[in-house]
Amino acid sequence: MKTDAIIHALAGVYNLVNMTTQIDGAPAPELAAGKWTGQLIYTKSAYMSVVFTTYAMEDLPNNGEGLSWPPSDDPALNPGWAIVAKNVLAYGGPFSIDPAYPASRTSGGVIHGPLHVKSAPMLSATDQRRNYTVVRGSGKDAQTYLSLIVRNDTLGRQATLLWVKVSD
Repeated sequence: MKTDAIIHALAGVYNLVNMTTQIDGAPAPELAAGKWTGQLIYTKSAYMSVVFTTYAMEDLPNNGEGLSWPPSDDPALNPGWAIVAKNVLAYGGPFSIDPAYPASRTSGGVIHGPLHVKSAPMLSATDQRRNYTVVRGSGKDAQTYLSLIVRNDTLGRQATLLWVKVSD
């Protein structure tokens, strides 16, 4: 199948439904714990962006009061901004279909990168490889789900992220 057809099939806006994590094959719920939210966008022109957060306003000092953009120079707000920075992961750039895997509209591999925008220095000059599976429900109000598997063989970790498509 042509990669353009696969990219067009993946294109859309997805919201994070669930995340599970394993270390050396054993469940690691503490790594997936928290109030994870996220949004993933794939475009038909082969660009992507993703953002994850795992904080809630009630986790911030004074429920986030005073944390506005652009940030103020008030050092009293630094603890709140530290929580935000520690609990947000975002990156964006082109994406492509990974030639290392047989690919179709419903399964294969994607490469996020090279990344143009990233919130964590560790993402500099990296490609983020993911295996994907697309499942479409049936019926009138059926939803489309995207499962992405993220592996870090060096650390023995694997995360499975389940996304629901909310827009084409």
